[in-house]
Amino acid sequence: AGSGSDAEQFLDTAKPSVSAARKSQKLTLKAASTKICVGKTTTVRASGAKQTSKYTYRSSDTKIATVNSAGKVTAKKVGKVKIIVTTPKTSKYKAGKKSITIKVLPAATASLKAANQKKGIKVTWKKVAGATGYKVYRNNKLLTTVGKNATVTYTDKTATGNGTKYVYKVVAYAATGDSTKSKSVPTCFLTAPSISSAKSTAKKQLTLKWKKNAKATGYEIQYSQKSSFASAQTITVKKAATVSWVIKKLTSGK
Repeated sequence: AGSGSDAEQFLDTAKPSVSAARKSQKLTLKAASTKICVGKTTTVRASGAKQTSKYTYRSSDTKIATVNSAGKVTAKKVGKVKIIVTTPKTSKYKAGKKSITIKVLPAATASLKAANQKKGIKVTWKKVAGATGYKVYRNNKLLTTVGKNATVTYTDKTATGNGTKYVYKVVAYAATGDSTKSKSVPTCFLTAPSISSAKSTAKKQLTLKWKKNAKATGYEIQYSQKSSFASAQTITVKKAATVSWVIKKLTSGK
């Protein structure tokens, strides 16, 4: 047996080393907007870390959206993506980690046109990548929902009021939601002028007459040798009071 002092020394060295357990870092994330359209940006702000200068941002899918070191998120493709924020451990705290979900919506259509038809107005737009379909509005009221991405036209057969102005808007939508961007186009429906006569009054000439449309400010004449109106010629009549026109330089016998 050793001396008493030796035993006491042995007991002192056998005591385990105890350190306090690290606490969790509770992060808080806020986005300027959790829904953005393709091509647009939002910013994720983080708080709650014990080393506030050491936040790291990462995207769960860079094909859908990217994020830079300052938390600026850029939408690339329609879909859902998580922005993951981490901060390192400290002597007293565990490493922190939290994520926020960003929904990427379709962009606005690149072009939108509205044209008079014999009955109604035909609205045509350009296809939007990633869209499931489209919502067509007239004067800010939902007119119809087009359930196919490939369908990029709709004819409003109820727009038949001669001289009535309409505003059409097309909004692309997807599983992530309706786009917050859209295009609008104003137009006016005019009843097609009724042709009263078309007669050859001189060599290589034709006199065209039509009935006046009181709501019009002018007329457009188109003529072609083909019923499809391929390679049609166009004449613009700038006065609503003019209801006849002599078309010259035509081909005899055609």
